Amino acid sequence: PVRRYMKNYWLEEKEIKEEIKFIKYLSGARASRVGQIYALNRVLKLYQHYPDHLLAKNQFVERLHWVANQVVSRLLDYYQQKKWAIAVDKDDLIQECVLCGLEIAPRFNWEKVDCSFSFFITCMGGKLSQLRRSTRNYNELKKRYEEHLKIS
Repeated sequence: PVRRYMKNYWLEEKEIKEEIKFIKYLSGARASRVGQIYALNRVLKLYQHYPDHLLAKNQFVERLHWVANQVVSRLLDYYQQKKWAIAVDKDDLIQECVLCGLEIAPRFNWEKVDCSFSFFITCMGGKLSQLRRSTRNYNELKKRYEEHLKIS
């Protein structure tokens, strides 16, 4: 079925449910990566227009989980290749990425960027790198403090 592209218009409750059904179809079990990205774009637009709508918010969080899983899996593989230790569980990292996505979603500007996937990957990757750096800095500070106590 042909779907209209959401611009700046208000949808009725029935139309919102139809849009969410279409998004679920796009991001189904056999969906390609392009379908998943397209579903993310559509649900982000829906979420930006209706941030308090429960169905829109749930679908948006579900899509963010998919993006966060992609980011965390690739980043953990990269850390493993570099032999960098990270002391945080994968599920915790995914939750941190989803929270980051919920925080930055209202700031996404459709006039500057067409695809929200790259925007979310960049922000989530930056957040995870920041977490790694702060963990590393805290551990180094703790070691220096312990050495200082031994010397004194």
